[in-house]
Amino acid sequence: MNYSGMATAFLAVAPNAKAQVVYVDLDPDIVLSDAGYNVDFDADGQVDLTIQHSSFIIGSYASTTDSQLVRVSVPPGNAVLGSIYPSLLASGDSIAPGNPNFQIDGLATVVRAMNANNFSWFGETGFLGCRFMGGDGLDHYGWVQLNVTSLASAIVMAYGYEATAGQGVAAGASGSVGVADQGALAPWGVVSNPVHERAVIQLPIATDERMALSLLGPTGKVLFTEVLHGQDMYELPMANYAPGDYFLLVEQGKRRGIRKVVKE
Repeated sequence: MNYSGMATAFLAVAPNAKAQVVYVDLDPDIVLSDAGYNVDFDADGQVDLTIQHSSFIIGSYASTTDSQLVRVSVPPGNAVLGSIYPSLLASGDSIAPGNPNFQIDGLATVVRAMNANNFSWFGETGFLGCRFMGGDGLDHYGWVQLNVTSLASAIVMAYGYEATAGQGVAAGASGSVGVADQGALAPWGVVSNPVHERAVIQLPIATDERMALSLLGPTGKVLFTEVLHGQDMYELPMANYAPGDYFLLVEQGKRRGIRKVVKE
């Protein structure tokens, strides 16, 4: 069983004007017990990393042992920081290109709690360091906050990534400049991304409730806003904007959602 959670997403602008951190706070936290959670850092529809908790009993007729596993699975081309097992990172630790400790093998055990074999993650809350291929086809760097203080479950708390391709990020990096997604919006997104002359946007299912659509620049500045009513499709002119990464914000009542759009 795999979960997806209600999330609060923030676009955070770092002191370096070229750095933009997208931070997702899972609310409530995702508690995994014999279940998995798929992380899609940049909301491009591709699973970038899966965290899986499983439990089983091993032994013979004479004795049995409960075993708990927490594993990280990455698709081809993606990786997690570690040596034999994923590294337990502290807040602020660097996740950046050039680090030789990115692992690309399919399944990496975070915790194997059987007898005394508990690995460094057992009983800890920390960060996974990740490298993944973004929707733009380039490498990006991100983190996942993970709590494994209980044998019975693993808790995925938050994740974030640097929106600028090829640029590192600090574990736990977030910020207060940005937008929030308080859930409950119907599925929506850009029909074809990257875009050129215009962005065709599939909006949430039309209701009588008005919604505001905004285009944000790389620094979070609002470039365009329009209030829509009863529409499920919208074409946003993009010809006058320079190539680069932008963000679409939809607000409907107290519900908000953000998507990245790439202008070529």
